[in-house]
Amino acid sequence: MKKFIIRLLTVLLSVLIITCMLSGCSRDVQESCLTHVEKWIVDEPATCTEKGIKHAECETCGRFLKVDEIEVEEHNYVDCTCADCGKSIATHGLAFAKIGDCYTLAGIGKVLDGEILIPLTYKSLPVTSIFKNAFSDNEFITSVIIQDNILDIGDSAFYQCAELVDVTIGDGVKRIGQYAFAHCGRLISVTVGNGVENIDYSAFYNCEILTNIVIGNNVKNIKASAFYGCKNLVDVKLPNSLISIGDSAFYNCTSLRSVKIPIGVENIGNSAFYRCASLTSIDIPNSVTSIGNSAFYWCDQLTSINFNGTVAEWNNITKGNSWNFDVPATKVVCTDGEVALS
Repeated sequence: MKKFIIRLLTVLLSVLIITCMLSGCSRDVQESCLTHVEKWIVDEPATCTEKGIKHAECETCGRFLKVDEIEVEEHNYVDCTCADCGKSIATHGLAFAKIGDCYTLAGIGKVLDGEILIPLTYKSLPVTSIFKNAFSDNEFITSVIIQDNILDIGDSAFYQCAELVDVTIGDGVKRIGQYAFAHCGRLISVTVGNGVENIDYSAFYNCEILTNIVIGNNVKNIKASAFYGCKNLVDVKLPNSLISIGDSAFYNCTSLRSVKIPIGVENIGNSAFYRCASLTSIDIPNSVTSIGNSAFYWCDQLTSINFNGTVAEWNNITKGNSWNFDVPATKVVCTDGEVALS
């Protein structure tokens, strides 16, 4: 504040001196100017850290009128760091561990804030991973933004975070580890970035009120039990990059209504959609070569099965025991005919 007052007085003095120097030339004009028209001139522009200074003079006669301050500008955040002043809005106080020439996020540290924004760097070195069990059993985290610098989310990294509601996973992440977000009982929304290739074993196991999942367009494998017991999951859009749906991947997702399996998927694992009690339709591409045991077991509302291939191609698919047990659909609709189900 003291610094700003000194700057203000300096500008004011400068303006007064200039005005006095010019007053002899413009006295007649000033005296004849009955209504001054303000024109603001910026003397020192504001930045994102300091206020600026401006003064007003009459547009008609040039007479000095007043001085005022210019409010501080907003920060120009790029990747959560101001490009102008370097201020970061990432969470401070987290615990890190050095691995080689980079850091891994090791835990909650001294942070008490429920909203976590993982920083790009620590001590001028990149932060590239979240260590296993880093936040497991935390009771106050509500949201997490994982930026593009993170490559790996370790096993059980956010296991049983009781208050976690929202997760955004950046495009840099390649792997979501085993049980990474398992048993997060309040988790509602997850956005998986376009860099993720594998959603590992039980990654979102038993996230019972998870309703919205956006899966990035580079995911190749949804591994076993990845979304096991996500009972509130209604719709899921599987990416075209997908190759394999693991065993029990969507087991007991009782609110799931329809699934379109993209072209490119080769394997639908054992019990992959076991007891998806609200599932009414399924689209299967001709890239599929195997459907595992009990894949659609107890999907007792599944009335429509469409296969994007010929009858011959459908018959060539390896199908496990009881793959369609208790499924009411009586046929598979192929591109050139129908196949009766027993």
